[in-house]
Parts: sequence; C-alpha cells; structure tokens
Amino acid sequence: MIKGNLVVGQSGGPTSVINSSLYGVIKQAIQTKEIDNVYGAINGVNGLIENKLIDLKLLDNENLELLKQTP
Repeated sequence: MIKGNLVVGQSGGPTSVINSSLYGVIKQAIQTKEIDNVYGAINGVNGLIENKLIDLKLLDNENLELLKQTP
C-alpha cells in the first residue's frame, strides 16, 4: 500500500467553525491508514508556498478536542 501525506491550509480569521472543520480533517486523517503524515500550512496558501508547515499529528487528544471550541 502506498501512503501519502496530507496538507491542510485555511484562510480567513480563526473562528470556532473553521477550527471545528480543521478538527474533523485532522481526526479523520489520523484514522485513515493511507495517510502517513498530517501537516498544517501556516497562513494557508502562503505557508504552503513558503514551506511553513506544522506537524498536526503532534497535537495530543486534549488539545485536539479543545480545537473544536476555540475561536
């Protein structure tokens, strides 16, 4: 099986709705066996272009759950 990486980038200000959707992406990606790594592009597309990525799998479960409630 070939595994791949997932990069997620969002734009706009941080809101609980945007952070809830990010939670869903991270949670599903962690549970998907075909996805090896989950990265976040800092500042959306600009972060992707500038290779400014953060490893989102480093979030522990407590902080991941808090993401749903954080504006």
